[in-house]
Amino acid sequence: MKRTCLITCKNYTIVPPQNKWKNKTDPSTNRIFYVTGGTGEYFEDGVMRKLEVGKLYFMPAYSGIPTYTDDNNRLIHAFVNFKLTPPIVSQKCFCLDPSSSPKIKAAIEAFCEFSRDEYNLRTQTTPLSPEKEHMLDLLSALTLFLAENAASTYPDYVIDDPTVIAALDLIHSSIATKLTVSDIAKSCYMSTDGFIRKFTRYIGETPYSYIKKLKIRTALMMRAEGASLAETADACGYSDASTMLHAISSESKKGNRF
Repeated sequence: MKRTCLITCKNYTIVPPQNKWKNKTDPSTNRIFYVTGGTGEYFEDGVMRKLEVGKLYFMPAYSGIPTYTDDNNRLIHAFVNFKLTPPIVSQKCFCLDPSSSPKIKAAIEAFCEFSRDEYNLRTQTTPLSPEKEHMLDLLSALTLFLAENAASTYPDYVIDDPTVIAALDLIHSSIATKLTVSDIAKSCYMSTDGFIRKFTRYIGETPYSYIKKLKIRTALMMRAEGASLAETADACGYSDASTMLHAISSESKKGNRF
């Protein structure tokens, strides 16, 4: 399947915000990390997991996995955010050991070189030189190669149903609205019951549960980043701050993880 790729490159060494660690990205954006030093972790399935030096990590679109680094021993890695059409969608992190494949190891070395040297190429206002354009093309090809290898290593993790992907796009882009499950089903040209069955089969929970947890997770992240209660409630589609706090408290008492 042919894929196109838009890349945003970041600096080689990632310096976290003051609140220790959060590396927030667009949830529809894929991330690839190759860790070369420092101490870092990622949060998946309610568990903090270590990022190991020498390993390649692929956080697919809508995985909702935040990454962290130790302020005293900051993570050093080559890394890109990128969008794929069609996307690779998963709720799991993929981890590869590049040393197991000469091809991947060679690609990683080039990936590190290009991602270190380039910064936000797609946002530059001045035309790129032919050399820079060529470098971006190479980085795009390398990124796709690494992403496809990671995804093919864990085929059971990948969501490839276009209806579910379209539903996820709508849910994540409409978090501030009063979007209902019926609205989503209608946009996917399905009956509500049929949509709920399909979504649950691929995602592992009902669309209602997914939306509720997404709103709470987003609210908690916004509050950790300093947003006010009113701002957070509005951005996450709650009628007011009191309703939002009640929702968070209610789910926390049930022992749910976000």
